[in-house]
This record gives sequence, C-alpha cells and structure tokens, in this order.
Amino acid sequence: MPNIEESMRPYQKQVLDFAMTRPRCGLFLSMGLGKTMIVLSKIYKSRPNAHVLVIAPKNIARSTWIQEIQKWQLPLRYKSLLVSEKDVKLTPEKRHALYQEAVTAPPTMYFINRELLSDLYKNLPVIDGKRRWYYPHIILDESQGFKNPKSQRFKLMKQILPCTETFIELTGTPAPKDLMDLWSQVYMLDGGQRLGRTISQYRREFFRETLYVNGYPVRWEPLPGAEDEIYRRISDIVISVKNLATPPVIYNDVPVYLDQKDMVKYREFMKTQVLSLPGIDDIEAINRAVLHGKLSQMASGTIYTDSQKNYEVIHSKKLDMCESVINASDGNILIAYKYQSDMKELAGRFPDAEIFDGSNAMMNRWNQREIKIMLIHPASCGFGLNLQFGGHTLIWYTIPDNLEHYLQTNARLPRTGQTDTVIIHHLIAVGTVDEGTMLSLDKKEQRENALLDAVQMAIQNVTEE
Repeated sequence: MPNIEESMRPYQKQVLDFAMTRPRCGLFLSMGLGKTMIVLSKIYKSRPNAHVLVIAPKNIARSTWIQEIQKWQLPLRYKSLLVSEKDVKLTPEKRHALYQEAVTAPPTMYFINRELLSDLYKNLPVIDGKRRWYYPHIILDESQGFKNPKSQRFKLMKQILPCTETFIELTGTPAPKDLMDLWSQVYMLDGGQRLGRTISQYRREFFRETLYVNGYPVRWEPLPGAEDEIYRRISDIVISVKNLATPPVIYNDVPVYLDQKDMVKYREFMKTQVLSLPGIDDIEAINRAVLHGKLSQMASGTIYTDSQKNYEVIHSKKLDMCESVINASDGNILIAYKYQSDMKELAGRFPDAEIFDGSNAMMNRWNQREIKIMLIHPASCGFGLNLQFGGHTLIWYTIPDNLEHYLQTNARLPRTGQTDTVIIHHLIAVGTVDEGTMLSLDKKEQRENALLDAVQMAIQNVTEE
C-alpha cells in the first residue's frame, strides 16, 4: 500500500479503524485533523466495486480531494463533475455526458458540490419508470450543510439513502448553532433509529419550548441531561475529536489556487518588476526586497499602490478559503495578518471580526469567548499574551517571514489551561512566494530546534560532570 497509512498519526489510525468497521458513520473532526486522508485510506483498503460520490462545498469538491489523491499517489479512478482536468468549469452538456458515462464506467470517485446534487438526480437514467442511482457509496463532506430538515437538499438525500451501501459524514461543526442541528445529520446515518424518525419526535424527547409566536413554538432548549444522552446514543456511529488522544498542536497547510489570469499577472510582475493595473500609475518594485513584499501582498489578494497604503484588490481567493476554514472549524478563531490591506479586507468579509487593540479588556473578552473572530497582527500580540481560553484555532492569512513572530504567535494558544487540540492553518497561495516563505520558516524552525537541542545537551553535560 502507498505510504498514506504509514504517515498517519496514532489518532488518525484510530479513526480509520472506526470507519473501517462501520458502513455508515460520522467523522466529526475539526479541519486539519486529516478527515480526507482517513477516508481515502478507507476507500483504498476496502476497494469498493461501485462508484463513490463525494458531495462537498464547491471549493473542496473542486480541488481538495483530487489533490490528496495525487499527493498520496493512490491508484483510484476519479472524475470531477465541476471542472475539467485542466480546472476549467464544465459546461452543462459536458457534465451531463459524465452523468451518462457513469452508467458503464468502472468504479470511479466522482466529486460534486451540494448545489449540483439535484441536477445529478434529475438527469439519472429512468428504467421501468424509476430513476436508477449509480453511486452506492456516498461521502458527505461538511455534512452540517444538510442540517435543515426542511431544506430541499435534505429531502433529496432522504430519497437517495435507500440506494446507498455506505455513507460517511465529515464535519468539524456538526452542531454549529445548537443540538437541534444534529438530528438530520444522524438521520442520514441511521434512518432515525437513535434520535427519532422525525424532528418533532427528537424535539419532544430532548427539548422544551422556550418561545412561542402566534401559539407555535419557535425556540427550544435542551432538557437537563439531554446533551449527554444524545451523544451516548450516537457514540457507536460517530467519532469526534473529544474521543481522541490527539497531540496538542496540529499544523495544516491549506492550498489556495488563484485564477489563471491572476497568475499571469503575478508572474509578469515577478519577471519585469512592473505591474500595470487599470486606472492607476504603474507599480514598480525598485529592488528584490520590495518585490518580495509586493508579491506577498498579491498572494493574499491586494497590493499597495502608493506610499499612503492605498491599495487595489487583485483577487478574493484567500478570503474565500478563509471563509471555508472558518465554516469548517469549531469555536472562536484567531486570524493573523501582516498587511493593513489584508486586515481591512478580512474585516469587510467577516462582520463578526474584531481587530485586536492590545488592551487587557479585549484580551479578557476573547478569553471569555465573547469574540467570534479576532484579527491579530503578530508584532502586537505574539509575545506573552495568554489567549488559550478563548479558542483553539489560528489561521495564518498572510504567511509571515519573521520566524520569531511566527513561533511566538503560534504559542498563544497551546498553553496551560487549553482544553482542546490547537489547530494552526496556513493559507498558502500555490505558485507564489507563500510556498517559499513557508519552506523558509520550516528550515528556520529546524535550525532553531537544533540550536535549542544543542544548548540543552550542553546543559545536561555540565550537570552530569
């Protein structure tokens, strides 16, 4: 077998063992804990003799799964129902041709986003007056997207479920608002055996009404002990990070792919050190250091156009991916930025975000979990601050080139009092200076660790003399 399983950490092997023994299960693990890797290993080991359909948010369906297959060189046949092999959006005609191809194709992994699921269903071959479903193995990535039992996508899934042999749900936030969000996701796994066959039955057993409008209940709260009982009932088909002996820190590199036109613009600037944008004077990089800074800005989506730090937006791909990471994470989030332009764009995209001002009052509000997203600059919050009580997720929006800032900022969360596995995401724009900067940080950290090890050895030698 390829080295995918050999590269797994103990907790990932634990999850794999759980998934291998259950045809229907939920892997409720935070982003960065290797859900995709684990499921691909399960598929490779079990070698299903029919099609596998991966249903995921658009960005994930478009690239993440295929990148992991290629990374581990898994001999799995796969097709995207969103884009061509050259990452060009499929026309409806080409997509429908792939639907028909599935009728006779050998076992294949197909990738589709949620919004196209109904299109796939409507275009299934009709035999004896009934639609024929050709995808008995389903992986539902970010299953919280089906949490609303009144939604059309959930109702469609209920029609598909009897035609499936295996069904795996992946999410880091199964109950993003409250426990009510769990019912539909568990129903898709067991048909209502554990939490009730209807949402009304689930509510009657585990909740009580707290708000009525026009005589109808519109808000509920869990009964005493309900949460423990709910998790007890689903513990045989769902595994979560709380059940695992995970390491204190997980580092997760998140690739961000720019559009071809933006990469052409980026490479031209890198080559000529002159960038032409409509309506403004040409931007020039007078030396290599300035060029590196400008390219770093472009990788994150903006570029300064003058010394007053006015800027132009180049793309929004990192913002989009940042939003996907936030949606796939549980708890409150720290986002580290470098440029004021990044901070402004982040604040514009996420209305709940607050910019850290360095005050004790704001630090206390964070640690009391009153701030959902806090934007931080490494130079102002990297040293000495205790932020471990407010959350366990850090996103590096801009890849820093200062090792001290990087290490010190990372150390804000995995501190005494932290009760969750800390996850640190790096948003890396593929084909840009982000990749080189990240590699440089890795090498610097290795040297830093080697130096610390040498110092520790010297101290030990002196102590033993």
